[in-house]
Amino acid sequence: MEAFFFGSADCLGKTIYYYLLQSGVCHPHYGIKVLFGDENVAIPKISTRKESVCALLEQMLQGAVTPVTVSDVIEDWLGE
Repeated sequence: MEAFFFGSADCLGKTIYYYLLQSGVCHPHYGIKVLFGDENVAIPKISTRKESVCALLEQMLQGAVTPVTVSDVIEDWLGE
């Protein structure tokens, strides 16, 4: 699995880092990794559509979503 830096946001004086995850070459799946201090979460294989996961990452970046709430945000996003 490869991780590609997507962007960063500020939260309470600390930086949140967002990464796009890619697994597979011929039929890639995309996921998300979020780092914030000692907290981090990686959720692979959210979708096969890179554009969709990048749009989700952009929303997370704009909302300064931390690792604690990433799962809830993705669950809501998948339900849309």
